[in-house]
Amino acid sequence: MKKSEPPKTSKPADGTDFISSMPDAILLLILSRLPSTEEAIRSSILSRRWRNLWTAIPSLYLDIRHGRRYKKSEFKELVYWVLVNRSADLDCFRLYCSDQYSISTAWRWIHAAVKRNVKKLELTFYPKESTGDIEMPNCLVICPSLESLRLSLGHHGLRLPNIMGFPALRVLDLTSVDLLEDGNLVKGFSWE
Repeated sequence: MKKSEPPKTSKPADGTDFISSMPDAILLLILSRLPSTEEAIRSSILSRRWRNLWTAIPSLYLDIRHGRRYKKSEFKELVYWVLVNRSADLDCFRLYCSDQYSISTAWRWIHAAVKRNVKKLELTFYPKESTGDIEMPNCLVICPSLESLRLSLGHHGLRLPNIMGFPALRVLDLTSVDLLEDGNLVKGFSWE
């Protein structure tokens, strides 16, 4: 019996592979379908053409529970590095960081996302050092691009700044957040 040979791959004359010869829009679609931003970043080792392609994917998803095991400081710097090294605006930024970081660190990440004109922000964060209420950063309240905000803060009180805000907001979901309005507690707020 004759052995069957594997099919030969066809390479263009310039030696690039089929996937790398696709338009950026198709490659970005492929990268955005990966389960996490970390995997999209790993794709940068495939070739020079892919090196910075991940910086243009429209959505970022970072979760301390998935991927490789990070030291606390490594994940903190990864999140900030990913946000500041982007070349495009953000359609969606989802971040799960549990109880690993301070409020100031989470607000630093939010500020970086706002600078990238984030449209949809989902943050799951349980600040353990906070015993009092958490004040929402002004940059988030006045963000002109923010259309959807989903926060889960582990039943901490959330104070909104005394400014008119959320010019484009259509969806607000505060899960595990004790929303404070004029000093009174409003639990489990959701608005769509």
